[in-house]
Amino acid sequence: MVTDLFNKGVAMTRNTFFTAFLAALLSTVAFAQTAPYIITGSDEQFTAAKDGETVGEADQPIQTVIEAIRSDANGAAVSIQFEDGENVLDIGTASASFGGNWGKITLSGKITSSSVNLWDESTVQIQDGVSVESTADIANTHDFNPDDYNSHGTAIYNYGTLSISGGTVSAADYNAVLNHGGTLSISGGTILAKGLAVSSFDSSTVSITGGDISGSSAVSNCVNCTLSISGGTILATGNFATNDYAVYNHRFGTVTISGGTILATNGGTAVYHFAVAMGQSDSGSVTISGGTISATGEGGQAVVGFGRDIIIEGGKITNEVIFSYRDWVLDPYTVLYLDTQAVEHGSPAIAPTPPAIEGYTFTGWTGDYGYYGLDNVQQCITFTANYNINTYTVTFVDWDGTEIETKTVNHGSQAYSPDVYSLYREGYIFTGWDTEFDNVTSDLTVTALYDEFAYRVTFYWTDADGSSVGELHFVERGSAAIAPIVPEIEGYTFIGWDIEFDNVTSDLTVTAEYEEITPILPPQTATNRLITPTPNGITLTAKTNATISVYNLSGKLISQQSYNAGNHSISFGHLPKGMYVVKASHGSEKEILRVTVR
Repeated sequence: MVTDLFNKGVAMTRNTFFTAFLAALLSTVAFAQTAPYIITGSDEQFTAAKDGETVGEADQPIQTVIEAIRSDANGAAVSIQFEDGENVLDIGTASASFGGNWGKITLSGKITSSSVNLWDESTVQIQDGVSVESTADIANTHDFNPDDYNSHGTAIYNYGTLSISGGTVSAADYNAVLNHGGTLSISGGTILAKGLAVSSFDSSTVSITGGDISGSSAVSNCVNCTLSISGGTILATGNFATNDYAVYNHRFGTVTISGGTILATNGGTAVYHFAVAMGQSDSGSVTISGGTISATGEGGQAVVGFGRDIIIEGGKITNEVIFSYRDWVLDPYTVLYLDTQAVEHGSPAIAPTPPAIEGYTFTGWTGDYGYYGLDNVQQCITFTANYNINTYTVTFVDWDGTEIETKTVNHGSQAYSPDVYSLYREGYIFTGWDTEFDNVTSDLTVTALYDEFAYRVTFYWTDADGSSVGELHFVERGSAAIAPIVPEIEGYTFIGWDIEFDNVTSDLTVTAEYEEITPILPPQTATNRLITPTPNGITLTAKTNATISVYNLSGKLISQQSYNAGNHSISFGHLPKGMYVVKASHGSEKEILRVTVR
């Protein structure tokens, strides 16, 4: 190459010659390093090769292979490819650490590990003073152990300078990229984590101009760190909790947002500025001059300044507002959605026209969080349409228009009529009402109806619980009243009604009559020999007048007969076969005998 310079007849001074020679030499070195180092292997046995030649020794631990590449490169810029670009280089629980004297490192290919120490290990480590540009797929597959806080898995731990322009950086657990005092630039690719996608602390600097970043929480900017966002998409999915965030700025941190899309779903916060801790003031700040910032999900917030306001100079900042209702007639248990709006922060939401529900009147909207209303939307809110059921007046009047009773009834409900005992028109029978009132949908006037020639017959009896019960019947003149069924009362036998009611010609009050049941005792013969058993009967020997009562075994009175003083032979052969209880009473004395009729 130097000879060519002379052959072309280039006139040069000595300084010019050596300058051209040095440039050509450096160009040759740079060209030599364009071929990538390719790392292959598995099960802790890995090999680096360049241009088909093994670098260092084959089948070595991953860190030994990395050091062999560093030694071979000797400070020049290098390209390192993990596996063949299709397969994944699995380094187990180890880390691939880049530290010491390196030129610029370009990473590509695919690498994964399950290293578990939050602070000391990760799939890829970039030490202080090392510069890396990555388009590689870098993953950490470790799952979080709740019994060990430090057992988080991290894909990239950066102390140096890291630029991500492509590929996918992922963590099944917490951190995809942890930036510890380093400089991080993200212009493309995908960064995702189950927990926190990008975390910075200890005076780190992060610049996001592109790419897709997502996690339960997406980007954290801690004490004394600087974060600038001008592009890309940052998404908080809220996998762990509904209070996760897309961008979080801790006290003493500085965040500037001039572009990009920042979204928090599942009730999270898109941009959260925590400015005060334990009563201390700080100089941290969040300034928004552009971009799109939004939140969705119940309780979500687009921007929150805790202890210090967020400076908003531009951009589009919106919260999700949902309008819902229930159809209290067709399906009162299902929430129906009317409209979903992205409302700019601090602006009013425009309520839709509430649906008409038969029998109900719309009364207004109620939000999930009462301290914000429709006029000043500060967070994601679901507003529910409120309805009151319509009520109607049902007026019951007598035949002459006299008001009997007034009731207030809900739409579609039944009105209950007045007590018919209060209705009386001499010579008439009450037959009902002129209008149905079992499904009231408007104000009603209900009039009592009567037929002529009717009397009131009221039956009274004792209920099973000992209370007195009455039942009113209206009976046409000369007709018979139909007696109600009287319940059994323990210790008593119903024997009939006190007056006749088979030919009603006036108002009547009919009362049930009862007789006390004589308890059934074991068979015995009186000591005074008042009664003695005989086949199918008894012999009564009475010094005074006596009464013989016969009962069946249920205590029901079968017959009762009085006898004068003297001897009497009494037969029960006319009764059905069975056992009977015979009671003889004379004066204050009683004798009981069990008699069998065969």
